[in-house]
Amino acid sequence: MATGIELFKEVTERLFAAKKALLMTHLRPDGDALGSCFGMRSFLRHNGVHSEIVLPSGMPRRFQNLCTGTLNAAEVHPDEFDLLLSLD
Repeated sequence: MATGIELFKEVTERLFAAKKALLMTHLRPDGDALGSCFGMRSFLRHNGVHSEIVLPSGMPRRFQNLCTGTLNAAEVHPDEFDLLLSLD
């Protein structure tokens, strides 16, 4: 059985090996779910991984002025991504 350090190493290797990542969260996302997605997108982009966020139920109205740059589900072609992260 893998140790915590071994699992962490495997996850980080997979993150940095990706060329294009799709990030998503649950329906009707709250602030912490959106923060996780936008934070991870920023981190991945800073490390050279092209990243996009898709929100299947759309951006909640109360966050529309704060959070921009997401895709709607109709714009997503899953075969274009080599990594999928579901965040909360």
